[in-house]
Amino acid sequence: MPAPNHAPSPSTLQDAIETYLAEIRRNASPHLTAAYQQALKLFIEMLASQLNIKARSTPITELRVGWAEDYLRYLQAERAVETEHLYSRAVLDFYTTAEQNGWANVDASQLATYLRKNRRPKQHRIPDPPVQAISTIVDYAASMPVPQGEDINERDQLRILRDKAFILTLADTGLKVSEICDLRRKHVDLAQQLLHFENIPLSLSSRTAQAIQSYLTARQKLDAQQRLQPDHGELALFARHDKRASSKILPISRWTASNIVDEWVRLALPEQMRAELEERGQVISPQTFRHYFVVTMLEQTGDLSTTQTLARHSDPSTTRRYMQYLEETKQLNGAQPEQKHG
Repeated sequence: MPAPNHAPSPSTLQDAIETYLAEIRRNASPHLTAAYQQALKLFIEMLASQLNIKARSTPITELRVGWAEDYLRYLQAERAVETEHLYSRAVLDFYTTAEQNGWANVDASQLATYLRKNRRPKQHRIPDPPVQAISTIVDYAASMPVPQGEDINERDQLRILRDKAFILTLADTGLKVSEICDLRRKHVDLAQQLLHFENIPLSLSSRTAQAIQSYLTARQKLDAQQRLQPDHGELALFARHDKRASSKILPISRWTASNIVDEWVRLALPEQMRAELEERGQVISPQTFRHYFVVTMLEQTGDLSTTQTLARHSDPSTTRRYMQYLEETKQLNGAQPEQKHG
């Protein structure tokens, strides 16, 4: 959610939505930005067609919770349940921003309660991660050389080293995006090639441990400058290396994490493979790497209990859905006709 800003308040609903989306574009991944733009565009269209409310002429001060409730009912009649959840989240975030910035006197918590009680429940679908595509990204990250010397400045070099280590850690551990952004140096034991998270030791491959070591070694001088946090173990494992961060060690945000994945999808995957993923509706995000981790762990071990522990699934039925995916995939592959050789 965008932070409250102190710029002049927008005057109309259209102005407010455009101001909100501009902040989303600065902080969110391209995929989320596009989705929220579509959600609010449809919201505006619904207001005009169903309630005769014109966004360009309606003062933002007239914003009402009831409009979003009408939007939910519209989504339930016109859109799939996944779209309903995504688009209603976008509108709730907009209402929350409008309330926090003082653009309109709306109760976003009231809307959140309404949405929680009245959304259609999501169906629990079997995950279908693009395993081959993610394997390609991981191999690319492991093998990509980092420019040295005069070919690159220090900040860009740190960023590339960080991104390589980040991608490999995602694949090795299956951490959620919020979890990997919160990691500290103390969580990693590179000598033992382990990452300790919630008292669960997660194994790191040698190439991941080496990537993290290379990144932290290159960061030594920057870490030594952190007078406010002399205990290096408490410093963020994956830090920001943008101009605004300057010489501070600040943890990356989930928006940065999503942008890293987006960038490496573009770098690592051929255009044809990206087009095929888009045609199948498969989007690679940090969460997709979590699905990849669970699938590959089940393939390697065949052990539901161990995989459930490492993935930290509270409900074993969640892990079983991944096993069902693997079994169905094997059946489909086995059903392919054999090639005849003459």
